[in-house]
Amino acid sequence: MVYTQLAAILKYNDIRVSTVEHLMPALYDLGIDNLYVDINEEELPIMNGSSIPFVNLLISAGIVEQN
Repeated sequence: MVYTQLAAILKYNDIRVSTVEHLMPALYDLGIDNLYVDINEEELPIMNGSSIPFVNLLISAGIVEQN
């Protein structure tokens, strides 16, 4: 993870995804540790600046516990 002044950025080689600081706590709070996120931009949407929209979207999509 790369820290900037106002955003957290995940980086792997030349691939960067910024503003993950709202999605990551939502995943942690819901106990999700295995997720595929398909994005077409370098930045996740900030939405309202909290993790609540991500929590709501994840719950509405459905969470399946795996072995």
